[in-house]
Formats: sequence, C-alpha cells, structure tokens
Amino acid sequence: MQNVLIWFVKKRSRLAEYLDETKPSCVPNAAFWIMVHVMRGFVEKVNFWSVKFQGLYTLVNEQQARMKTLVNELIEDGNIEGSDDFIDDNTYRTCGSFRMSYDNACSLIRDQGIFVADLLRYLVADLLRYLQQEDPDRNFDTKEQD
Repeated sequence: MQNVLIWFVKKRSRLAEYLDETKPSCVPNAAFWIMVHVMRGFVEKVNFWSVKFQGLYTLVNEQQARMKTLVNELIEDGNIEGSDDFIDDNTYRTCGSFRMSYDNACSLIRDQGIFVADLLRYLVADLLRYLQQEDPDRNFDTKEQD
C-alpha cells in the first residue's frame, strides 16, 4: 500500500495530465487526492514500526511497548484527542473513546502541503456553495480559516 500511495504522490502531476488528455469516465476527485496524501503519512509510520516488530514474536512485553508507541505516535500525528472524558458536540467527530475536532482535521490536511491545502479550500468553497443553494435563507460563515 505504501508503494502505491508514494507512486500516486510522486506521479500526481503526470497522472493529472494523462487524465486531462484521455478524459476517462472515472477521474479521482479532490477528496481522493487529500486522502492519498494524508494516508501516505500514516501508512509510512505503520510500515516503519512493523519492521521494528520483526523478530519480536517471542518478546510479548517488547511487542506491547512498541505497539503502544505506534498508537501514541498515530494519535499525535493525527491531532486526535485520547480517551479522556469529553462532551461530544458538532465541532468534533467521535469514534469510540477518541475524537478529532474539525479544526484539527483541517490542520492535518493543510500540513500535507500547498497542493492539498488548496484542494481543501476548493472543497470547502464548493460545499458552501451547495449549502447556500439548498438553504438560501441561512447565513453560512464563509470566512477563511487560517
């Protein structure tokens, strides 16, 4: 999986040119490219740690310690809040005992580089246009977030 994600990131420009030239019926959208960039970082981290697990199948304590380190690094890299008590509201997405704020998700995406940050801006603007068409009487906050 890591090789595929790295290939997509490295060949993105050439792939985009090819898709523009050939105009296939199925073209990756902005959300696809955002996910490729975000997932690449997580997959690289997991692959790094999986190499460290090799040869430790008899050392359960060492495996558990390294697994805990991996989970902690993924939580930190993903700006995910841990298993503390918290109130779930509409500014967070919760899964089990973990949650991530929408602001943290946007920060994680922006950290992937200018190309991905621009895709996020495009998606947000597109979503706001759609919401405004669906509910023209509602005032949507369209200020740019830093």
